[in-house]
Amino acid sequence: MLQQVAQVMTDAGPRSLHIRQIAETLAGMGVLGGEISEIERAVTAAILLDIRHGGRASRFIARGDARYQLHASRVPPAVTAAEQALHAAIAALNNEIANAFVQWLQTLGPRGLEAVARIWLTREGYPVLATLPPSRGIAKLVIADIEGDADSESEEDEANPKLLALILPRRAGIDASAWAGDLERAQASGCLVFCMGDPPAEPPWGDARVVTAGELAAWLRAQGVGISPLPVAIGALDPTVLESISGLDT
Repeated sequence: MLQQVAQVMTDAGPRSLHIRQIAETLAGMGVLGGEISEIERAVTAAILLDIRHGGRASRFIARGDARYQLHASRVPPAVTAAEQALHAAIAALNNEIANAFVQWLQTLGPRGLEAVARIWLTREGYPVLATLPPSRGIAKLVIADIEGDADSESEEDEANPKLLALILPRRAGIDASAWAGDLERAQASGCLVFCMGDPPAEPPWGDARVVTAGELAAWLRAQGVGISPLPVAIGALDPTVLESISGLDT
């Protein structure tokens, strides 16, 4: 839909368009069955979400009074092209960083992965109650089940619900016998699994929560763990100021 909206704005030239004008054009193209009021609502939501998420990188600008315009129509084409190339380069870098984070997690053994898992557990509010001996390349922690209203201040109270955190490096085999006895010994009601490989179609831990490599990598980035900010400051043209001053001569 946004591509169709952008084409409508391109055909209209540099001027802004009211949402009704956009909707009427799209209705003639048969979008959303041609119902204008529905198109207005859908396009407004789509454009505003794109602006909210993309910011300066969005193709669209909200001009107020339900009027919208393409960002490229307000600044010189060469500037627009250079700015779009910068946004594309940043997006490509972010994608490479995300992939590298996942690959790094998948290279970790049980000790390194346990350290990362402990960071996750601490910040997510899961107190670690005990560390169990690793076996078959799998690290294991006994943690309080916060969703079961565990009281972390009385760790010795066996009535407090517990979970067994299974930390599975990518190169570790998934074999339920490696932790089957630990569930009973720790009096854990279930598992929380950090699985850096591909989870099997029928996981031996049942419906336990699983933190995958992709999810853990995204969480680390959001938390700023292993990430060093790279500030990039560019003085971009402000079309509102330029247009306001140029308007004195029209």
